[in-house]
Amino acid sequence: MRRFFNPLIRLVWGTWLHKVPINPDAVTKIAICPAGGIGDSITILPIISLLKRLCPSANIDIITIERNAIIFNDNSDIHAIHIIYTDEDWKKMRVNSYSLIFVLNWIHISEWAIRAWKIGGYHSIRVTPFQGEKYAALFSYQAKPISPPQNVTDIYIALVEEVFGQTIAESEKLLLPYSIALPQDALEYGSHIVTQMSTERYCVINYSVIHEKKQWHNDGYRAVAELLLRILPHHTIIVLTMENDYESAKKCLYGLDEQRCFIPSPSQNVLHAIAMMRKADFLFTVDTSFIHCCSAFGIPVFGLYIGEKHNAQLWSARNVPFAAVETHNGKPIRTLSTEDVIVPLEHFIRQYVLTKEIPYA
Repeated sequence: MRRFFNPLIRLVWGTWLHKVPINPDAVTKIAICPAGGIGDSITILPIISLLKRLCPSANIDIITIERNAIIFNDNSDIHAIHIIYTDEDWKKMRVNSYSLIFVLNWIHISEWAIRAWKIGGYHSIRVTPFQGEKYAALFSYQAKPISPPQNVTDIYIALVEEVFGQTIAESEKLLLPYSIALPQDALEYGSHIVTQMSTERYCVINYSVIHEKKQWHNDGYRAVAELLLRILPHHTIIVLTMENDYESAKKCLYGLDEQRCFIPSPSQNVLHAIAMMRKADFLFTVDTSFIHCCSAFGIPVFGLYIGEKHNAQLWSARNVPFAAVETHNGKPIRTLSTEDVIVPLEHFIRQYVLTKEIPYA
């Protein structure tokens, strides 16, 4: 019985010992465990920069899955990227003796608490943005509830402030970078696509999504393309698709100006799509991964969201012009009518995008 209860007692007791702010000079090894998709990984990039400023001598490691690792490549603030495939891989991370572990996840909290214990031991300090009493004993710090709900990156920043007992100036928060280092092949791909356009400037429509509940209908996408072609006469519209949606997108937009409504052959490398967005003047999307890219590149973005759990606030773009339309009561995005979207979209474009047309007038 003693062998059974000792690990749990040490886990809980070791966590409860850490309720006072941490001295950043005492932190030598930090692990950040981002969960979710590529977009979720992008939201934590400013936190890496902030932690490096607060703990300049600490090594910051990222522990993630293979799909998301590309977001962290070539980031000078990161010491190492560890890719996890199995539960055994978590145990192997224990040799790194992490003193501070950020579990930046919003679901399956108990599972992630156990993984954090595996890589840090009971003396480590565990931090999570999850708000609630149910899992409080598993973590040393949790983000305090912020009302009204804010962008997830701002919640992470508030969590770092709590952990170190410091207040970060609002001006500094705004300047924390979303550093995405695109490899040369992605940059070349993006440049190749842009050279095929009939105009120098362009907007992007993201047509494809992975999750079925986030798919919109073709009538809506066509109406968005027609709107952009009409009120942005000096722009080309690039339509991003995945391979399985390429033919559907072509049918959806058939008959529109082919010189200005361009559907490039899809690439399986998400960084290629991100490279195409890098210099766009505007993005329309139902995929929050690309919305977070807009925060990195300074691009106005209009998104469609499933209306539940403050999605549009938590997973919004940050520090750029942003607007969204949400469904009612968690219904799929396909329930949004064309009229639900076109009117606010046109208002947004006229306010934040059309003004850039002045040099062409």
